[in-house]
Amino acid sequence: MVIIGSNAAQTPAASTAPANPFARETFLAMETVIQLEHIDKTYQTGEVAVRAVRDVSLQIGRGEFVAIMGASGSGKSTLMNIVGCLDRPTKGRYLLDGLDVFHAEPQQAG
Repeated sequence: MVIIGSNAAQTPAASTAPANPFARETFLAMETVIQLEHIDKTYQTGEVAVRAVRDVSLQIGRGEFVAIMGASGSGKSTLMNIVGCLDRPTKGRYLLDGLDVFHAEPQQAG
């Protein structure tokens, strides 16, 4: 799986440099909206454990466009389900506007 965006540098297979060299200063000052830290997702199917997502970390700033690309079965949909709060990661942390989405108190998530 490849994550392309100006701030996807934490993912091993990601593009690290903004297309415009002057955008780097703007990029560094950009407010982080989505932050994934060491996200893993493992599905248990009987006695077999299937690791759909392995150690994905990234930050996405407000207004930033990001593309997630990869071969069939590489974990793209699983990652998007986690980002969309349709599924929970097995390990790791997901911050949305600084709030830990899956460990928030009900009044915080509200």
